Amino acid sequence: MHSAEKKRDMNQPSLLIVDDEAGVRQSLQMVFNKSFRVLEATSADEAMQKVSEEKPDLVLLDIVMPGADGLAVLKQMKSIHPECQVIMLTALNTARTAFAARGTGAFDYVTKPFDVEELRMRVEHALEKIQLSRELERLKEEVGRKYGVDHVIGKSKQIVDVFKAVSMVAAKKSTVLIIGESGTGKELIARAIHYNSDRRSRPFVVVNCAALPETLIESELYGYEKGAFTNA
Repeated sequence: MHSAEKKRDMNQPSLLIVDDEAGVRQSLQMVFNKSFRVLEATSADEAMQKVSEEKPDLVLLDIVMPGADGLAVLKQMKSIHPECQVIMLTALNTARTAFAARGTGAFDYVTKPFDVEELRMRVEHALEKIQLSRELERLKEEVGRKYGVDHVIGKSKQIVDVFKAVSMVAAKKSTVLIIGESGTGKELIARAIHYNSDRRSRPFVVVNCAALPETLIESELYGYEKGAFTNA
């Protein structure tokens, strides 16, 4: 393969077809080889090896594999590569099992003999989910870099000590109290702690307590029962 073709293939999303029937693999190869870098596996062991080494974006997995349980293979795939989206291929008599597989990590399922356009649509939906997830992760990383300690301006001993404290407490699960005069960057430091912690994927919620009546702060933050006070 020429280097330009190889580079183009590597830039394409990858699709792993897992089926012991050569005819099925060949048919699926013809359907998707223009849009995906297509990989094939004929057994559960080979599929696990491909998932581990190639990290495919999508997997078309036959639910009935010789000597293997398709649901067990699905769980193992998701444990090795949680980000991959798996679409189960199933005969009509195993459709109920395939439907149950959606509760254990499968994105969707299609029945054999499958309608090509329906299968394309389901694969496209799975790919859209992957792309949205990756875009979300990219945005989170971008926000995290924006609020990293490297982006907090200051070289004095005091601010360097603050940077050290941020790095220290970000790794812990302790509650942090940040005090200082208005405009000194308390929220910036709070964001730096959040986006440098292992909680960076969780929401960062800002509440302006000064804008809330003192008697309602507890209710606004923690909720209240209907009728607890007027108009509640």
